[in-house]
Formats: sequence, C-alpha cells, structure tokens
Amino acid sequence: MTKVTTERRPPAPTPSRQRAAQQALMVFMGLPIFVLLVTATDDPQGLFGTQDVLTLPVAALLSLQALGGLHLWLGPVTRQRPAALWLRLALSLLPVPLLAVMWGLAWHLATLGLLVVLVQAFYLARSPALDAAETLRPWRRDQAESPASLAPRFGLVWRLAAGVGVLVVLVSGHGIARTPLAWSAVRVYVGLAVLISLRYEIADLVLTGHRRLTWALGLLLALSLAVGLHPDGRPALLPLLGLRQAVAALALWHHYGGAGALWRRLTRNPAGLLCLSFALVIVVGALVLDLPAAASPAGPAIGVVDALFTATSALCVTGLVVVDTGAAFSTFGQIVILTLIQIGGLGVMTISIFVALLLGRDTGLESESALGAMLGEDRTRAVRRLVWFIVGTTVVTEALGALVLVAGFWQEGMTPSRGLYYGIFHAVSAFCNAGFALFPDSFVSRDRRLLFPLVLSLLIALGGLGFSVLHVAGRRLRPQRRRRGVPWPLHTRLVLAGSTLLWLGGMACFCITERHGVLAGRPLPEALTHAWFLSVTARTAGFNTVDMTALHPATDLILRGLMVIGAGPGSTAGGIKVTTAAVLVLIVLARLKGRAHGTILGRRLDDLTALNAVSVATLALALVALASVLLLLTQPLGAELTPAMLNFEVISAFGTVGLSTGATPHLNTFGKAVVIVLMFVGRVGPLTLLVSMRPRRRSPVQYPVANVMVG
Repeated sequence: MTKVTTERRPPAPTPSRQRAAQQALMVFMGLPIFVLLVTATDDPQGLFGTQDVLTLPVAALLSLQALGGLHLWLGPVTRQRPAALWLRLALSLLPVPLLAVMWGLAWHLATLGLLVVLVQAFYLARSPALDAAETLRPWRRDQAESPASLAPRFGLVWRLAAGVGVLVVLVSGHGIARTPLAWSAVRVYVGLAVLISLRYEIADLVLTGHRRLTWALGLLLALSLAVGLHPDGRPALLPLLGLRQAVAALALWHHYGGAGALWRRLTRNPAGLLCLSFALVIVVGALVLDLPAAASPAGPAIGVVDALFTATSALCVTGLVVVDTGAAFSTFGQIVILTLIQIGGLGVMTISIFVALLLGRDTGLESESALGAMLGEDRTRAVRRLVWFIVGTTVVTEALGALVLVAGFWQEGMTPSRGLYYGIFHAVSAFCNAGFALFPDSFVSRDRRLLFPLVLSLLIALGGLGFSVLHVAGRRLRPQRRRRGVPWPLHTRLVLAGSTLLWLGGMACFCITERHGVLAGRPLPEALTHAWFLSVTARTAGFNTVDMTALHPATDLILRGLMVIGAGPGSTAGGIKVTTAAVLVLIVLARLKGRAHGTILGRRLDDLTALNAVSVATLALALVALASVLLLLTQPLGAELTPAMLNFEVISAFGTVGLSTGATPHLNTFGKAVVIVLMFVGRVGPLTLLVSMRPRRRSPVQYPVANVMVG
C-alpha cells in the first residue's frame, strides 16, 4: 500500500513588523496636526473650547485614534481578521463629524484635517495581502541591498517632510500656533520627523558614500539649531528645518532612483510634462501668495481663491486680476508675481535645462527632445543653442526695455529706486506678454506720454513672435547669411507676415472705428500710437492706454477676434496662434479654388497640419462657448456683469491677453475657477492638454473610408 503524501502549501507571507510600525507611525504623526488644528479654531462656547485647552470630546476622539494606531502596531501580524480592519477604519473616520463642525468656523483648517483623516484611514485599513507584497527586509550592514528594495523607506521620509512643509506654511506663514499647547504639538511632529529622517540618512546615505550630501544635510541641521538657540532667530527655526527635511527627502528620492524614473517617464510625453510643470508651479505660487507676508498691510485681504487666480494669471502670462496688484500685494508679493511671470514666459523646461547647462551637467537627449517638441525645434543638437539664445535674448531685451522705462519714470519724478523697480517689473511683464501693471488703471493715466506705449508695444511684439522665429531671424540677418541667399523657413515667414498683417490691419481698423471715440481730439501721432498699441496688446498682452469700457462696439468685436487668434507658436502668448489662423484661411481658399490641399509659397500643406489646425480652432470655440454659458448661468447679471462683459473676459482668459472690461473682480468663486481653468488651457494649449491625457497605445485598427455630406 503506497503512502500518498499531499504537498502542503507554504503559509501566506506575513506582513512585515517594520511596515506595520511605519503605518502606525503615520497614524500617530497625524495626532499633533489635529491638536494644532483644534487649538487654532477659536470656539470658546462650542465643541472646541478655547485655544489653550483640549475639550473632553476632542481628547476622546484623539485617544480612540491612538488606540487604532496602537492596535495596528502591536496587533497580530500573521493573521488579521477583517473585523479588525473594519474597526480600525471606523476609528480613523471618527473625527469626520468634528471636522464638519470645524468647517463652519475655519473651512481651510477643516479641509486640511480631512486630508489627515484620509491618510490615517488609508494606513489603518491596509490589508495583510498588500502589506505582505510590500514587505521590507530589515536593513543590515552585511547585506547589500539595491535602491529598489530600499524605496519604501523614502515614502515615510517624504510624507513626514510634506507634513513639516505644511506646518511651515501654517505656523510660520499664517501664525496659527498661538498657545503653548499648539507649539508643543509642532515640536513633537518636527522633532520626530527629523529623528526618523536622520535614521534613514545614516543607513542609506552615510554608509553608502554620499559624504558631500551628508555634510550638507548636517550643516543645515546645525545651522537650524544654532539659529533656534538665538532669541531673535527662533522664528526662522521652523522654515530652516522644513528646508532641511525637503532636501533630505529629495536626496533619498534621488538615491532610490525615483527622480530619474520620473524624469524619463515625463520626457517621453512632452505634453504631459508641460501641463504638469505649469500646474505644480501654479500651486506653489498660490501657496506663497496666500502668505500674510505677500499681502500689503494697507491693502485688502487676499484669500486662497484670489491667490490661486493671481498665481495662474501670472504664470500663464495673462494679466487678468481680481485685486489691484500694486495696492493689494506687498513688495515681496509683487516679486513673487514677477518671478511667476518670468517662469511662465521662459517655461519651466527651458529654465531647468539652462541651469543644467550653466552647471556643466549633461541634459540628456530625452530632455532636449522634450524641450524641442515644446519649442517646435526638430533638431536635437540645435536645442542647446536655442536655450542659450532664449535666455540671452530675454535678459538683453528686458534690460534694454527696462532702461528706457526707468528713464521715463524718472522723468515723472519717481525716486531712483522706485523708478528702477517699476521699470524692471513692467519690462518683464511686457516682454513675457503678461500685462501685469503696478498702476490701478494700467497706463491710461499716462496716455499722453508716447514713450510708454511705444516701448511696451515693441517688447510685446518681440515676445509674441516666438523664440524660434527670433532665433531664425537673428541668424538670417547676419551679413554672411544674406550674401549666401539662404531662404527663410516657411514657419518664420508665415509668422512674420501674419503678425505684421494683423498689427497693421488692427491699427487701421481702430483708427476708423475710434475716430469719433477714444481717439477723437488727439493729434495724429498720438492717435496712431494708441491705435498701434491697442492692436499689438490685443493679441498677446493686457496693457491698455485707453478706457476699455468706452470703446465702440465694432472695436470690441475686432478685439475679440484678435484675442482669439493670439500670437506665434512657441511664444509667451495664448490663443489659437497666427499659424493656425493662416492654415485655416489657406484651407478655405483651397476649397474655393477646388483644390484638395492648401498651398503656400509653392508648398502643399500636410493633412496632419490641416487636421491639427481645425482641431485647435474647434476646441477653442467650444471652450469659449462652454465657459461663456457657465458664467451666464452662475453669475449675477447686472450693470457690473453683462453678458457681453462676461464673454469678453472669457475670450481674454483663453487668449491669455488680460484685457478686461472690469468684470473679473466681480466674479464669484465658481466664476473665478472657470477663468482659472481657461487661463491654464489657453497657456498650454487645448490640443496639448488633450494629447497629454490620451493613452500611449494607439489602436492598430483602420476603418473604411466614409463619405458624409457637409455644408
């Protein structure tokens, strides 16, 4: 009789105790943040009580959450029943009613508390299978481990560094820690975050040979402690520790290979990289502009929505404002806006590659290819020269424009420092086609000084042509190039011809439509200058030297058309672009002549080019129509908000122009959100945004051709 042996299956992998300890630690680290939020909510007669004590209900809820974290840490790790998971999840959701009460007192604190609850619920409800799949072996010196096996450690350091960053914004920026209890919670969180980070830095950086980085982190920690020991330097202790933790998190991220993997993934999708970089900078800019230091003491209070609106308008070089930039923001806030304008004008990718080239680092073919796709340069080897040209042209042009504007401001009687500051600000704003001005009426009160519209229009025109066009024009204008008879590229010729036609055509139309309007009674040179300036600024920037509400309806209609068209591709402007409008005109002319393809200068337009032009124009009209309908349905119409004014603001936002009839400050929160989305889409381009979201895999199926009657 043979003995039948059955093979026993190996036991299921057990979750790592170290992983469970990390999850429990994240739960415990949420408790000091809750204490800080509760103490920042002043409710003497309510549930939260005064700011210096914790009421019994709040203490009970925090204790129950602590019990959930303790159960996660000390509970059985081999087998966890589903009931225990549900119990821990219920414990993590207990503060939700508390946050609902807090919402009526301080909605921004309640929102942050809700994020903390979601993070805690995520960790308390983790399943054993998921934990087992991410088991982390204990680190041992005699055992070599790859960066991939150490990657889970970075998650803990990164989350704690993000929490320290939030505390820096709340405590140092908004000053919500007003009691000893609140400061104790801050010290507990930051101290534990630093100690945990040091543990992994010693294990993964010091013992692996990263001595320079280790010394830098050690010096930052020593500097923070030295500053904190001095009575006058204590306010800077928390920001320095936040900076130190951010550097540590980035160092560990780079050590684990996360930075390289993310960069390689993004550079394969230039459209997604463009959208993501702009979105991240907008969020950071909004957080900085929301700080009390960015607001003027004598100006109105700046809320979160207004800060986000201003950051989006500045980075997307639009110029629409909900508050007076010169009065509502302090000098620090204005410098932040100017920095966002410069970043938006050059582009995040351009600045990143320029810094790498400046430091002598290799940028890589993928990075250069991604930037070339954004700038319209197919040759990878020419991207580096184009980056140097972009930065050099920007600096030289803005410097020359600033010198002329400074001379004009000094002639008005401004002090040397104030005139220099105003000249630099408006020169950068003009060349980047942002349209931000430090005067409440833009340049309307200086309409008799023709120096300002002439200089500003020249800066706007150069910035609106596009860096690739300026690069080609600069090379073709060299004497040796002219002698060789090298032809100009078709794209450059099309942008220059189309822009000149729109500038001069708009100027002629405005001279006719406003001869009895805002240009009436002015000398001929002054009238021509203002008509020229209005034609130039309508396509790209947002400065104005005449009252926009006093324009003739025909002028208003022409302005809308110019704002939709915009400037050249690869420039700092929005709209559908001059080349798109030119391609649409060529397609229509070809159909009128009975041709299947549009032609220009002996060349036939590619089918894909025609399809892209039609797609961009269709998406633009659809977005403008949808946004106009949304604003008409949600905004209180009246004398300050008419349907025509709302449509004008929508077109100005999509074209990133910035011209306004005065309706933007009167929009409600939903209306501002619609305009924010429009400015973002107008800057990155509607087709670019859709391309960034499309799946990478394309269907290999080709369908039969179908004929549809149109027209």
